[in-house]
Amino acid sequence: MVKSDCGECNKIFIKYILFILISISSAFSGICEASMPPACDSKETEKVLLSLARKYIDPFWIGKNRRFTGTQTLSANKEAEEYQCRTRFLYTMVGDSKNHVITYTIYWNDPVKKRFSVELNSISNNH
Repeated sequence: MVKSDCGECNKIFIKYILFILISISSAFSGICEASMPPACDSKETEKVLLSLARKYIDPFWIGKNRRFTGTQTLSANKEAEEYQCRTRFLYTMVGDSKNHVITYTIYWNDPVKKRFSVELNSISNNH
């Protein structure tokens, strides 16, 4: 008489099902992530922020060593496909360092063409 080990078969079957479920959930999370606009700390967002900083903070562009630091994602709304963010804009001007805390929202203008907007919510002066 041959005995079969059904317990071992069940373990293999469960591992196989778990593998498939994890693969499917990973695929869906990748699709959902792709529908969001660029992240708060992405190069694309930083480029737009730099042009906004030039327009609203340092219009004559006389500041030196301009950079963003401490960028944070305050919230990510997947339904609205937008991020709420905060960063600190640092630069020096005639030996004096300046910094501003900027809060902003990133959202899609046209997700098909991958066009997004950065909306400034507030700029605080922290000289």
